[in-house]
Amino acid sequence: MKLTKTILSTTLIACATLLTACYDKDSQKQQNLPVQSQGVKDQALQLFNMTVRILPEQRFIGKDEKGNDFVSFAYTLENISNKAIKEIQWFNILTAESTIIDITNVPAVFEKTLQANSSEKITLTKLAIHYPENVRKLILNPKTELKSKTLAGKIIFADDSKLVITTPEDIEKAFSKNK
Repeated sequence: MKLTKTILSTTLIACATLLTACYDKDSQKQQNLPVQSQGVKDQALQLFNMTVRILPEQRFIGKDEKGNDFVSFAYTLENISNKAIKEIQWFNILTAESTIIDITNVPAVFEKTLQANSSEKITLTKLAIHYPENVRKLILNPKTELKSKTLAGKIIFADDSKLVITTPEDIEKAFSKNK
């Protein structure tokens, strides 16, 4: 358990230096994590933050039709730019009691584009069995206060132009360095 916490904590720090934007639900405003390199990455991150807002809303706990426990997280995605968006991808970092308990790659691909200056609600659902036992107990306990941080991934616009901040490979690379 301690090794897992250390690896996840180290990974978050590594990701923060590679990455991204951080949304803190408590402050209700977008913040940037420190990025080591200046220039292009900083400009891309700033553009990401000026294009979308990813707002964690709520957690739902339930059982599916087979009786399996699941947890769902609802988000509001706001397109605050003047261009329609086909896809937004981000990495959700879930913490409980200041400990990282999960990092999830969240791709939101829209059936119809997310129009400029509009928003859409989405829900991410994951079976509890996919979490380690110790994390499952936390996630399925409605009294556990979970915090959600958002690391910028990519945006694909309706015109097929892209804005890429972080890829799944970046996250994997950060994990492999900490093994």
